[in-house]
Amino acid sequence: MDALALCQRLQQGEPLQPVYVLYGEEPVLMTRCVEALRSRLADDAGPPAVLRFDFEEDGCSGAVMACSSVPLFGAADLVVLTRCTAFAASSGKQKGDTSSLEAYLAAPNPGRVFVIQVPASKLDERKRLTRLIKPYPQVACQVPKPEVARHWLQVFAQERGIAVTADALAELWRRRPSLSVANTELDKLWTYTGGRTITAADVAEVVSAPLEDNVFAWIDGVVSGRVEQALAAVADLYATGQDPLAMLALIARQLRLMWYARAEGGRVAWADLAARIGAHPYALRVAGRQARHLPLAALETLLTLVADAEYWVKTGRRDVKHALEAVVLRCAAAVHFHGADDFHGVQGAYECR
Repeated sequence: MDALALCQRLQQGEPLQPVYVLYGEEPVLMTRCVEALRSRLADDAGPPAVLRFDFEEDGCSGAVMACSSVPLFGAADLVVLTRCTAFAASSGKQKGDTSSLEAYLAAPNPGRVFVIQVPASKLDERKRLTRLIKPYPQVACQVPKPEVARHWLQVFAQERGIAVTADALAELWRRRPSLSVANTELDKLWTYTGGRTITAADVAEVVSAPLEDNVFAWIDGVVSGRVEQALAAVADLYATGQDPLAMLALIARQLRLMWYARAEGGRVAWADLAARIGAHPYALRVAGRQARHLPLAALETLLTLVADAEYWVKTGRRDVKHALEAVVLRCAAAVHFHGADDFHGVQGAYECR
């Protein structure tokens, strides 16, 4: 099950299990699961305390001992073992002795709830430890789908009394597709707006755009011949610490999307074409808009220019930043010509220099 399903089941009164394994790369979802278990354990005296142990620092013996002991005078009923990498795939020797954990999982204490957190996208099914947890809930705390992510963000906002529009949540997730990061951005947005409702315009103002947006701006400048816009986009990418060589690769990727959109966009549905070539539908739609005034021969020539620039950089013939800026200038100049022959002429001039 996923984190949302676990929280809902606990709210509905589902009986507790002695062991829960939370795995994934979203710490905020692991925290929500622990809070839901703590609330489920609450009695007239309130929720129990939580004993936390770090596998990477202390191994598992302390957590196992806490789980095996008899609760006395308000001792914690909830034990959490964080960063338990023993369940994840690893290239080296396993860290720490897990024999005590294996013995406990074979016969857990029914008077405790033991939560094991694994910071990995999946569990290693080959390990004995993973086979031992088969009888217990394994909860995926991974990056959720957009609709689930927006639900969680709405929950986080409501709990803190933050008003935010649906469009703002969608834009926030597009710019920060990680619940843990997006949740932090909500606090920044609340401070920026002074407590009023957060809008999509506020998100655009406060939360930096993803790298793909700057690539789109770069391509927009190139395919429209707006050199100033294209060079400004390159400068923005430099300012964020992006690798210029990686930027060349992203540019080539976007040009390939434009080629596909121009060649097949009229015959195949966007969603089907995106699935076939392994692209995001949004990126493909943007590419289709950017490519609608360019012939296929022009796009092929632009791709050749970028490929040549990558080759010259990798062979040491040209500095990567100089090559990237030269590509901007040559491609933008080429867009002013409308025939394939003219494009090839610009390419030849670029090669000569």
